[in-house]
Amino acid sequence: SVAPSSTPVASSSRSSVSSATNQGVAPLVVQGNKVTANGQPANLAGMSLFWSNTGWGGEKYYNAQTVAWLKSDWKANLVRVAMGVEEAGGYLSDSSNKTRAMTVIDAAIANNMYVIIDWHTHTAEANKAAAITFFKEMATKYGNYNNVIYEVYNEPLQVSWSNVIKPYATDVIKEIRAIDPDNLIIVGTPTWSQDVDVASQDKITAYSNIAYTLHFYAGTHKQSLRDKAQTALNNGIALFVTEWGSVNADGNGAVDVTETNTWLNFLKTNGISHANWALNDKAEGSSALVPNASANGGWTAAQLTTSGTLVRNNMISQNGGTTSSVAPASSSRSSTPSSVAPSSVARSSVAPSSVPASSTATTSSVNNGAGVLFSETFESGAVNTQPSGWENFIGWVPNNSNTSTGAQYALIDSTKSYNGGKSIHFKGGAAPAQIMRALPAGTQRLYTRAYVNMSVAMGNVAGDNHEHILGLKKTKDANDEIRVGQIKGVLGTNHIPSDNIAPKMSQWYSGPQMAANTWYCVEVDYLADQAYDTLRMRVNGTEVHSITSSSDWNNGALAADWMSDKFNYVMFGFHSFSGRSADVWMDDIVVSTQPIGCGTVTPTSSSAPSSVAPSSSSRSSVAPSSVPASSVAPSSVASSIASSVAPSSRSSSSVATTAAWTLDTTASYLNFVTTKNTHNVEVHNFTSLSGDISAAGVATLTIDLSTVNTGVALRDERMRGLLFDVTNYPTATVTVAVPATLISSLAVGQSATTDISASLNLHGVTGAITTKVSVQKLSANRVLVQSLSPILVKAGDYALTDGVEALRAAVGIASISVAVPVDFALVFDAR
Repeated sequence: SVAPSSTPVASSSRSSVSSATNQGVAPLVVQGNKVTANGQPANLAGMSLFWSNTGWGGEKYYNAQTVAWLKSDWKANLVRVAMGVEEAGGYLSDSSNKTRAMTVIDAAIANNMYVIIDWHTHTAEANKAAAITFFKEMATKYGNYNNVIYEVYNEPLQVSWSNVIKPYATDVIKEIRAIDPDNLIIVGTPTWSQDVDVASQDKITAYSNIAYTLHFYAGTHKQSLRDKAQTALNNGIALFVTEWGSVNADGNGAVDVTETNTWLNFLKTNGISHANWALNDKAEGSSALVPNASANGGWTAAQLTTSGTLVRNNMISQNGGTTSSVAPASSSRSSTPSSVAPSSVARSSVAPSSVPASSTATTSSVNNGAGVLFSETFESGAVNTQPSGWENFIGWVPNNSNTSTGAQYALIDSTKSYNGGKSIHFKGGAAPAQIMRALPAGTQRLYTRAYVNMSVAMGNVAGDNHEHILGLKKTKDANDEIRVGQIKGVLGTNHIPSDNIAPKMSQWYSGPQMAANTWYCVEVDYLADQAYDTLRMRVNGTEVHSITSSSDWNNGALAADWMSDKFNYVMFGFHSFSGRSADVWMDDIVVSTQPIGCGTVTPTSSSAPSSVAPSSSSRSSVAPSSVPASSVAPSSVASSIASSVAPSSRSSSSVATTAAWTLDTTASYLNFVTTKNTHNVEVHNFTSLSGDISAAGVATLTIDLSTVNTGVALRDERMRGLLFDVTNYPTATVTVAVPATLISSLAVGQSATTDISASLNLHGVTGAITTKVSVQKLSANRVLVQSLSPILVKAGDYALTDGVEALRAAVGIASISVAVPVDFALVFDAR
């Protein structure tokens, strides 16, 4: 058969990049023990097709229509090609398997999905030469596309990892990497891809961007397998669940809903991507479709099995109705195959960590363009004009006169800006001054961000009734909307027309405050695709307000879908019901279907937010997106927000002037493991890190000990007080001299292993630590440093023994370990 014109053409050389603007998905990059996209855990969720073997029944679903339906109806962002190899009707005896596989690969690329090319066998080592030939062809044909993932061994049997699987995988990877230097490769593990803990003890180190396969079937595999997975994660390898089932391991039995949900929560918590087995209509419990279901998608609810229904619902919930990890428009790869001759465009293994502010309203300055509906930097508009593409709500009238001579206005201004030379200036009060913009039909999940500077304080203002700066509108007036700002002197929400408010009275006139005349990064998430419509507000990366259940409202419960009908317009501006007038400036507004984050543009030195350059004694204002919502309720963050966003906490610019590399706080992590009562092992982390590598080659990492995160608020409080004594010792600092040529000598995509000796200052004591690390150059301006073996920190070395004993006594248990292993992955960006 002849491939359609939109598919890659057969060639002995690789197809090249044809258009940077057609990029469909971001590169998948292993950072520490996570597979990431755009610096965050990719958390992909999709389907595995059944064996491709001719005559086995599942091959009829290897078509473009099925893939398109998975994307549009199931919201899948991943599909797996399970190409059978040596069994009857498989690739070795029937080349139509490869044709079927390429049909699905082409369809996945066309639909902006990731696709796993799976060498689906239990004895791959017996046919290594055939595997090498196949994967060299796939790398040549598809290696330029971020969409493609190579799974070189599906499910090894109970054979040796070190003597059988690893040597086979290394040989195959060598041939792939000679053609495709950076796409993700996944390697199967012993005992039907369950012994990930064994593989983690002898990692593949000759090549980078490698993940390891974990398979489970919920009816058979339970906590003991999750424990093995946790061990592997603790040992620093990234896992990818390329196959899982909701039933027994033999593919039959009833759906184990409870255990399936436990597994899915485990995967989500640990940032592990997954594909369900299997998209097929075979009469067995693991099939997603009932017998004789259409081979071309379009399935009704009646054509889904119990497992299929559960999996589809989870996929829609996890992927939020959008394809995650959409790639930056500036990426060097094309999302559509091309036959153009190789160009000089350089390939990068990771998307840029930040994008400078654009001079046009159509280019995003965040997340490299992922999910952005529109953004606005205000640089292209003339001063004292309304920004193009926006409507207004001025003086209670939609699309009213909007001029600088009016009592209220919303106009481009050059007197203040967070980034560049312009912003928008709202002059409002009891009469509103807002801009608004229509949202796509069907929107039910929205993330918004604006940098905000106000002439008055907001939050913790005594006697204040209500005023808002962001929100959603059902209608263009003020009669049916969600208002986010200040409610009864606390950062909160007002729902109209019910006029209900959150938070409750017990939190009024308290909590964090956004000081006047100071730039803040304000984010609001509107999530109407949850069991209960959810709203979250963050300031400089720290959550300051949320609505997650009916009990959060002050004036009685609102229905679970209290937000769902408001997604017609998004608004920004100022409107007060407190008798206050204010001048409000906003800059770098972004509206997206995916999380946005702060720190995604580079501010001018005179207009940076108050806490973007934390000193070693103050906490960073940008918290990782993984901070649990429960740990940042307003009552618990009042003091930390106040200190991190008040003008007085702004540190000097010495870091900015001397740092050659700066830590990407959202892409980095530091974990530590505790053991209670000998056998109870738990993994914890710190949610606020800061650091840099100076021009002189001195690397400094500062750990804010007050951000210890164990997942239990009371335990966090005890650690802060009893163990770390954060009042007297708020931070821990690691300092290390980096060899002068270590980074500069690496090519993009290349990694090096080195032993380091560092100085750790913890609890007033300075000690020496040594470990082995991997340094990988992800791009010309981005490097990853990760531990290859845990660092053992002993309480006795840092005057913490009494603190450990105080913790043990407070909890009333027999023992707590006095030595903890620590692992880390640190991403640095060149300044």
